[in-house]
Order: sequence, then C-alpha cells, then structure tokens
Amino acid sequence: MPALLDFTFDDGSVLCYTTGTIHTGLQGIHMYWSERQSRIRADLAGAFSARSGISREDFLEIFYDAEPPPPIGDFTAQYIADEAALEQILSHIAELTGLKDADVKGHYHAGESFPQFAEHLLRAGAYR
Repeated sequence: MPALLDFTFDDGSVLCYTTGTIHTGLQGIHMYWSERQSRIRADLAGAFSARSGISREDFLEIFYDAEPPPPIGDFTAQYIADEAALEQILSHIAELTGLKDADVKGHYHAGESFPQFAEHLLRAGAYR
C-alpha cells in the first residue's frame, strides 16, 4: 500500500506525495516554481516600464535577460526620476505579489540584479 509522505523545505513550502509517484510530485513542484518565475519576470517588467519611460521589451532585454544582467543601481540611475517614483513602483510590486511593502523594499538592493531581486521576492513568498 502506498504511503503519504510530506517534506517541508527551508522556504516553508511543502511537498506531499505518495510513494511511487515522487517523480510526478517533483515535476509538479518544478512547474509551479517555473510559473512563479515567469510571473515575477512579467510583473517586474510591467511595473518598472510603466513608471520609468523604458519599454517593457527593452527592460527585459537590457536589465533582466542580459548575461550577465547589470545591477539594479544602473537602472535606477538612468530611469527612476526620484525616490517617490521608486516607492510607487515597489508598492505596486507588493500589490501584485501579495507581499508587504516593507518586504519588497527590503529586497531591493542597488548592487544586485533584477533576476536576483525576483528570486528574493519568490523566496519571501510572492504569489502564495
């Protein structure tokens, strides 16, 4: 008879599966994480492009998908008019992700890249 097993990860997520279906269970978790990564990429592009004067496509090409991606500070220096504009963008991201404003702001570091920022937000519980 199959047994039900639970694994709790460091980020608080839980994987439940019955013995004999571990591969299906892991694939489901991987797909869910991939969907969240895709969603945060799109949400960051939309939020930053809407309030900064750069197109969504250029944001993704230059600041997200580039190898290696430049630091967030480069974007801020070129495209963010002032601290109030940045606060509006980060608040909007908090609304989109379901995180608190302070959590989003706490993960926004000029020396890191946008993909790193996205990863921090996902690990903090974005879209849960």
